[in-house]
Formats: sequence, C-alpha cells, structure tokens
Amino acid sequence: MQFLKRADIGARYTFGFIGSLLTAYGLIAYSGDVRPLSLSVSRRLKYTGATFLFYAFFSGVFSSHYTMPLVPVPIELLRGGAAILITYFICQALNIFDIETRRKIEQQARLLVQAEKLSSLGRLAAGIAHEINNPLTNASLGVQTLKHKLGSEGTSNDAVVRLSAIEKNIDRASLIAQELLQFSRPKESGFQPVNINDAIRSSLDLMQYKLSNIDVAQRLASIPDVMGDPVKLEQVFINILSNSVEAMPEGGKISIASLQNVDMIEVRITDTGCGISKENQPRVFEPFFTTKDIGSGTGLGLSMSYGIISQHHGFIELTSKPGEGTAVTIKIPAKERYEKDTYRG
Repeated sequence: MQFLKRADIGARYTFGFIGSLLTAYGLIAYSGDVRPLSLSVSRRLKYTGATFLFYAFFSGVFSSHYTMPLVPVPIELLRGGAAILITYFICQALNIFDIETRRKIEQQARLLVQAEKLSSLGRLAAGIAHEINNPLTNASLGVQTLKHKLGSEGTSNDAVVRLSAIEKNIDRASLIAQELLQFSRPKESGFQPVNINDAIRSSLDLMQYKLSNIDVAQRLASIPDVMGDPVKLEQVFINILSNSVEAMPEGGKISIASLQNVDMIEVRITDTGCGISKENQPRVFEPFFTTKDIGSGTGLGLSMSYGIISQHHGFIELTSKPGEGTAVTIKIPAKERYEKDTYRG
C-alpha cells in the first residue's frame, strides 16, 4: 500500500507537475516567437501557458480529494476549471490563426495578380517608351535650334514664345516616356541602412516649393533603420505628398507620423483633401489609373510607389473618405527583420 502511495506521488510530480511546467514554459516561449506574426495569437498562447502553471500545482502538488484550506473547493474542481480555460484559450488561438492565415493567403493572391499586371504592362510600357523617346529627343533639339536661330535674327518675341510652349510640351512628353521606362524596369538596387525619418525630411525639403499653403505636422518617433534605397524611398514619399498637395488646391493639412510596430517600421501620411471615392480606391495602385484631368498626370506615381515598397519587402495601403481626406500607410521591415528574413530565404 505504501508503495502504491509513493508511486502515485511520483507519477503526479513527474507527469502532472514537471510536465505541466515544461508545457507552460514552452507555450510562453513560443508566444514570443509568434508575436511578430500575430499579436492576438501570441496573447492567447501566453494565457494558455499561464493557466498551465496553475494546472501544474493543482495536478502535481495536491492529491485527489484534497480541499483547499482558504477556499473550500475540491481540488478536482480547480483542475477542471484550469483545463477548461486551457481548452478555451487554445481554441481561440487556433481560430484567430486560421482567420489571419486566410487573410494573408488572400492578400498574397491579390499581390500575385497585381505583379502579373505590372509585368505585362511593364513590357508594353518599355516598347512604347523606346519608340517615342528618340523622336521626342530629335524634336526637342530641332526646337532649340529654331529658337536660337530666331533669337539671333531678331524675330518677333511671339514666335519664340510659341516655340518655348512647344518645347515645354515636348519635355513633358519626354518625362512621361522616362516614367514609363522606370516603371518597366524595376530593379532592386544595392540596399543600405536607411533612416526613414531622414528620407521623410529630405522629401519635405525637396517639396518645399509646393507646400507653401500647406500646414505640415510631423510626429517622427525614434526608430531603427531599414534596409533600402534612400533615393527610391524619397521618390515614394514625394509621390504621396504630391498627390496630397494636388488634392488640396486651396490649402490644407498634411500629417506625417513614423513609429515602430514590433519589427516593422510604419509611416502614415494623411491629408485633409477631397478624398477618393469608394469605387476608385481598389484601383489606385493600378498602372495608368488616375482621377486627375486628362493631361494632368500619368497615373504611374502610386503604382511605382507600390512596386518600390514591394521591393523593400513592405506593404502600402490607402484609405480615403470623400470630402474628408486620404491616409496612406507604409510598412517596411526593420533592418534586423530584413536581414533575418533574407538569411532564412
């Protein structure tokens, strides 16, 4: 009889107490690994681990039919309660994980469709740009020669003004051709550590002449570097800021905030412009899509920005309310996360 009693104590201590403690430690440690993927799942796993700590004491330290001295509750009831909580938190974690996995799969499918569109349109754009670039260069040289000749002959100023207008339009067409070429040849440059806040400030300096009637509010947190191309990141911010300025011809406010969310760096740019209609919002990152008047834009700014952020292993999202304004959120992995993902890849 004494042997059976000792065996019972040994089994409870080994499997009930030590086993539950190891399980609790494993779940709490794993919750830290899951945190970058899903904060909600990480919390549920941590709660499950904490509940296992209680279960370890209830099942391993106290024998069956034991009644707690402070609270007259049978130990079996406390074990059952802990088991129910463990089941509840595990089911919640699995359910949230399933939902978030489905969302990520859907997002990846959308990204693949977008990538196919960009690839097809890129090849088309390269052909168009190449065909029109040479004639435009020749036309520009011809206009410059005519201007020089008319100026030296003392021809009326009206003719020179008209030629200047022609030259301006040729330059605009040439700029569009260059944008098409840039769009068709996205390539990942040699990345280097970049401070996003510096890229934002540099973009604002370059945009200063356009921001004369705009109130710009900055909330830039102390954040780690990202791995990227500073020139291309500046181009993204300039594209977004330009759209915001054009949406507020009478002036308004632009707010720029940066922050660190776990191992991702987030930048949020909001404006108080006219906003974008609900039906147009899903198309804003499509190449050549624009809500501007004909001749006022190429529709490549946000599409190129989308491509650049994708090259940086990040995401770009846009939300807008007509009459209230637009918000663009950019998420890029911090340097440490980028290097870890690259090493795994």
